Amino acid sequence: MGINKKNLAFKVSANNTVGLGHLIRCIKIAKHIKKKYNLIFLVEKNFNINLKKYIKFEFKIVKSKFHNKNIKLLQKEIDDYNIHTLIVDDYNFNYTYQKKIRKKLHKLIIIDDLTSRRVNCTHYINYKHNSSTLIKKNLDKNKSTFKKALLGENFWIPSNDLNNKIKKKKNCISISFGNSFNFNILKKELTHLIQNNTNCTYQIFIGYYCKNYDYLINLNKNDNIKIIKNKIFIDKYLNKTTVFIGSSGNSIYEMSYLNIPSIFLSLSKNQKNEIKHLEYLGHYFYLRKQELDKYNFSNLVKLIIENYNRFKSLNNNKKIFLNKNGIKKIIKKCSL
Repeated sequence: MGINKKNLAFKVSANNTVGLGHLIRCIKIAKHIKKKYNLIFLVEKNFNINLKKYIKFEFKIVKSKFHNKNIKLLQKEIDDYNIHTLIVDDYNFNYTYQKKIRKKLHKLIIIDDLTSRRVNCTHYINYKHNSSTLIKKNLDKNKSTFKKALLGENFWIPSNDLNNKIKKKKNCISISFGNSFNFNILKKELTHLIQNNTNCTYQIFIGYYCKNYDYLINLNKNDNIKIIKNKIFIDKYLNKTTVFIGSSGNSIYEMSYLNIPSIFLSLSKNQKNEIKHLEYLGHYFYLRKQELDKYNFSNLVKLIIENYNRFKSLNNNKKIFLNKNGIKKIIKKCSL
């Protein structure tokens, strides 16, 4: 570690329940500030992924002894590693823990997706689209304490390699539900889709904690399915996509930036998005699990493909246009 550099740590949640989204967006920030700080990633003690096997990961990993009942363990780690700034991307790190830990740090930066959190920090980052007014109202209502709030899609944390200028291959359908999805949930729907749309190619992303996906491999009889396993960053694949199917997490921003017609499924609480707000990003197909029917689902995909130019134009008719300057803005606003 550089002797003259300050130590900055990321406290992230990454496991088979929440997936790797929190970790991934912190890695994106880390890549931009690695020359200025000694960087440490504090992960759960049961974190077992060798990140260097999948990406160029050049940062220190520490399996934190902290758990949600003993903040003193984290306080000790802050002292032991002489941590100057702590960036937290962890829903479970609540107001009480933030308040106790903040006084030991020069900066405590919270990254969040939810609209009603109570926080105690120096900087609060929440890029949930079209929700700045609601988040500000709730921060004031619950008496949150912070110096700066960085709110709205201008602070979206993108991947460097997303490219909306690449010419798309015809009928390339990408299917991604993050790193901790049980593919049995959509077995009927995905099986029917692939069997009845054989003129398409499929990129199916299987995250590190995903399970019950063997039936997708068995469906690959015509060699039109590409199974992509355990990829931390999938930008180069997403750039080739013509239609996207997945969960309504960070993908809603990526697909909006890439201008790709998409079908989103709501599978967790933090992925609930009002349809009107999704339309601002150029997305018009948003389904809950209980609304799915394998026939209608397959026909919807077929309809989009057969009328692709029309749906592409609809996708471009949006109110929010994203760019990739969010990390630079975060670095500037937080003086990182």
